[in-house]
Amino acid sequence: MLWQFGDENAAFFGLPVISPDQTLAAVGIWTEPGSEQPNRVAILDAETGELERELEYPRCFSAEPFGWSADGSRFLTAAGIEPCERPEAPGGVWVEVYDTDTWQSISVIESQDPWVAHPVFDDDGQLYVFGVDSPLTVYDAVSYQPIKTIEEAYGLGDVTADGTLVTAFTNTRDLGLGLIDTASEVRVDNLTPLVGRPGQPWGARFSPDGSKLLVATDATELVAWETVGGRQ
Repeated sequence: MLWQFGDENAAFFGLPVISPDQTLAAVGIWTEPGSEQPNRVAILDAETGELERELEYPRCFSAEPFGWSADGSRFLTAAGIEPCERPEAPGGVWVEVYDTDTWQSISVIESQDPWVAHPVFDDDGQLYVFGVDSPLTVYDAVSYQPIKTIEEAYGLGDVTADGTLVTAFTNTRDLGLGLIDTASEVRVDNLTPLVGRPGQPWGARFSPDGSKLLVATDATELVAWETVGGRQ
């Protein structure tokens, strides 16, 4: 074991993420109600486990790190499992972008989803914000203003590193999970329903080169697909 990081005020930790250059790690820390310590995101030295800084969210039950941009210059957090109202996002579901040179917040984006926001960068820094019950919205890499909404990409999903394909669920179980071309906004392949595997997909991730896609189903299986031709 390289190192171990703990926090005596933590009720539990969220999912960890690591920077592209593997020098930093981050984890969401959720504290007990009434604790003197606020809920926060801890930024750690990935080599030593030493705490580098904390991004505090005192009014939130949870806030989660979603990782860095490909060049490491930007860092993403988002509201956790419960909405967290703030002035820039009165609906309580938001994404926050930090400049990692200064660790100052440079943008807070209110999600249109009533439940959760799942943000992902492509390699050019464009931001894709998925939700549970809303279509995908794409944001400019500099201004973080919305560029477009891809109505065909509905629900949680992922984007290839080059930003050419997204995978997303739909609001009807019959269509399941699909591949959508981001330029034309057209669904180019249907990957689910899975043959012989009933149930809605729960999560999906592209491989770094975009050639493969892993899909987790509520039938407790992990299925791999080729993104060209949709071969399972």
